Amino acid sequence: MGKPATRPTARLDAGAIIDAAVRVIDAEGLDGLTMRRLGREMGADPTAMYRHFRNKDDLQLAICDRLLGDMLASLEPRDGWRDTLRDMAWKAWETYHRHPHLAHLLSRSPEVLDHHERLSEIALAALTEAGLSDADAALSHHLLVGYTSGFASASAQNTEGDVLAAWRRSYALLPAAEFPNLVRLAPVLFPDAEEQFRFGIELFLDGVERLAAESTRRTPRA
Repeated sequence: MGKPATRPTARLDAGAIIDAAVRVIDAEGLDGLTMRRLGREMGADPTAMYRHFRNKDDLQLAICDRLLGDMLASLEPRDGWRDTLRDMAWKAWETYHRHPHLAHLLSRSPEVLDHHERLSEIALAALTEAGLSDADAALSHHLLVGYTSGFASASAQNTEGDVLAAWRRSYALLPAAEFPNLVRLAPVLFPDAEEQFRFGIELFLDGVERLAAESTRRTPRA
């Protein structure tokens, strides 16, 4: 009889470990990621992971940077600042929803990560192109990051299903004399998360455009 077949050992480098970690998290959630579980996924000794990452926290930072790098690579060349920022927001939405178990971790990732810095550079360039002052560009950048990461993270992890429809029905049954607006608007409250996100991004872009126009009026001509 021949020797029993053995599972091939995966090539053990940092990139392969990150790929395997993302697979484990997508399938089992963030709590499912351990070095032991990662070792089983890769067919390797779990202690070998520590040659590339100091600990689990270090690995999680690398995972966030990888996802941000994927987001960066997916950006398409755009002619104007509005299209650039809109594209960034929607690519972020897609990334969060592609990896819902990583959404919260990604939303809290530090902005000093390499790909985070590169994305921030693109966003700040677009906001400057829009005509904002340096101070307004900085504030607008943080608002965009906060809204995008917060909303996308929350919606990616949302499993409420029919709960929103139940809330609409509940509001519709309130006493109209006491809650006239809730009753009147009940049919359109709690819309689809993607629709809410789209509305918020367009409102943000309109706000940037108005702020830039006001800044131009305030700046005296030379």
